Amino acid sequence: MGAQILTLDQPRTPPADVEAERAILAALLFAPDEIDRAACHLRPGDFHDPAHGEVMGALCELAINSAPVDAITLCDELRRRGKLDAVGGLVFVGSLIGDGCTATALGYHCAIVKRHAITRRLLYASTELAAKAYDETEPLGVEHARTMLATVVKRCAAETPGERFRPLSDLSRSVIQREIDREEGRINPIKTGYRLIDETIGLNDGGGILPGSLGIIAGRPGRGKSTFALDVALGAVEKSRAHVVIFSLEMTAEQVAKKALMREVTKEDFGRLAMGAITQSEALTKAQGAAVDKGTLTHVHVCDATQQTIEDVLSGCEEMRIKLEGEGRPMLFILDFLQRVVLTCDPSLARLGYGEISSKLADFAKDKQVAVIALSQLTRAAEKGRPSMASLRESGSIEQDASWILALDRQSDEHHDALDLYLLKNRHGPLDPWCSQIIARWQSQRFEDTDRTGPWEFDTGGAPLGR
Repeated sequence: MGAQILTLDQPRTPPADVEAERAILAALLFAPDEIDRAACHLRPGDFHDPAHGEVMGALCELAINSAPVDAITLCDELRRRGKLDAVGGLVFVGSLIGDGCTATALGYHCAIVKRHAITRRLLYASTELAAKAYDETEPLGVEHARTMLATVVKRCAAETPGERFRPLSDLSRSVIQREIDREEGRINPIKTGYRLIDETIGLNDGGGILPGSLGIIAGRPGRGKSTFALDVALGAVEKSRAHVVIFSLEMTAEQVAKKALMREVTKEDFGRLAMGAITQSEALTKAQGAAVDKGTLTHVHVCDATQQTIEDVLSGCEEMRIKLEGEGRPMLFILDFLQRVVLTCDPSLARLGYGEISSKLADFAKDKQVAVIALSQLTRAAEKGRPSMASLRESGSIEQDASWILALDRQSDEHHDALDLYLLKNRHGPLDPWCSQIIARWQSQRFEDTDRTGPWEFDTGGAPLGR
């Protein structure tokens, strides 16, 4: 027999675990100091039983007001809200205390309740989508369906209706808890090995690439922005154990992989290659072994599909985010590069089209709390002087959406390895230092950071100073 098809008129009980909900409330009565931590993960609307949601809301209100938390104060707060009888009165509150739960498994119980809450939202939103699909009065086109599916996914992670607006008193607790988590090492910005990124970008939050941020790496053609971005990606894996997902709209996945292997070829093996003592395949095989020992290759994922719209890119991002999120590693998504994304608007409106792309990338980073980097072209104006945000192609919305912007520049065509890395924008940190000197090792497809700030300077003969 085939699988049974579930029709819309077959009622099913929404997924929930009311025992886990009770355990959370009992634990918070036993250990009120844990209310703030629980409130960072759960909202009252996440509880399936309305009574449990009301009690959670009352507990949070007591914590916000720094009031003592026990059965008496909880009942008083519920009475003030006019909800004491609705939840079951003193008998219900007393039964929670009688459960005798401790806070030992609080985190696990919160995760269970949150998972069921997200599943319920998915079911409610999917039912709405299915109902529209059955509505023959208004045919559901492909683009309309795509938009609705995106809405379904977003709604799964959203708060329940009425909870999109949160008071600053509630938010302040989340801010303080986030700072505590960062100070205790539970939240860390992504480090890359480049001082300008690790010590200046996001300095207000510890320095590094922050979750929830969109960064831009810009440069003229031939300046090596793709190679630099790959260097940043591999540095993120090595320094922060990050998962990296690269959408390579310019190079093939094999070309990206070769660049990653070339940076592991030793100086001695480059010499042997030049003398013909070893073949390139032998050098790359040794390099692969070194990369495997570091564990970098496993955590970098590449998609080189062409003709990608921003919806295609974001769909792939969400697919990989869901696949990788259970491993507890930070996630970095890299788009190479922005101007290769297929526009869905009239080409004459390219400026608006790329602005929409950058806005959607920024929204994805913020909503999913992951880091996103997009590579972008600089205009020819950047060749006439120091690059600026106005040098970005289709500038405007891009520079507004980005949390930080870096630009690669080369002053001398004779010295291809002397590059300046400019910091053009830094929303969560200072603009000092505003530039650092890096050295391109083109043979090994990698860059080296230096300890020198400011752009390269050259002597009267045109040679770089400080080399």
